[in-house]
Amino acid sequence: ALVSDPDSMDAYLVLMAAYLERGRDKWGVAILAGRNALSVDPTDAAAQNLMGVIFLKQGEVRQAVQLFQKATVDDPRLHDARMNFGAVTLAYNDIAPAAEQFAEAERLRPGSRDARLGLAVALRGQGKGEEALRIELDLAKEPADADVRFNLCVLYQETLERAADALRECGDFLRLAPAIHPKRQEATRRIEALRLTIEASRSAAPALTPASPR
Repeated sequence: ALVSDPDSMDAYLVLMAAYLERGRDKWGVAILAGRNALSVDPTDAAAQNLMGVIFLKQGEVRQAVQLFQKATVDDPRLHDARMNFGAVTLAYNDIAPAAEQFAEAERLRPGSRDARLGLAVALRGQGKGEEALRIELDLAKEPADADVRFNLCVLYQETLERAADALRECGDFLRLAPAIHPKRQEATRRIEALRLTIEASRSAAPALTPASPR
């Protein structure tokens, strides 16, 4: 396709994606294809976004962030770039930009589960626990969603300081999550800590003394 049309951005994108799927030893070739694509059109947001994904897989976080950010500027309506920019900034605790990107992604695709999940986590990171809770509880209407249950556990434990609710949600997460879920071990640790917190709270509570008879 590129031989017949050397400026075909669609062909470049497919070629980049194909090399990406081939595995680590082809990622360098995928980046070369991406650079060729951007030499044709430096403002093509889809190519920038895909190159950002490849750089991220290589551990080149700074370059990935720069590409995701430029993609959101060159095409503010590109949902995938918003999601990727939000996810990578959130992973490195750059909370405010992450919240902004997830909010924009949800605006572009109203009701997007992944965008709302990301936004709730970012809001929790900003200390906006009640706003995050509203989103998480709405997402929790789907009872089989293990990720939402884990997020609720963390939100209740760390931000809202509601240990009993956190214990319940972590327990629900363990019942729903597959055995290979990467958060299972953390959830188990949280359950142990929550039980200790609840027991300590009960022990510290003053005993009620019955009123003396008159």
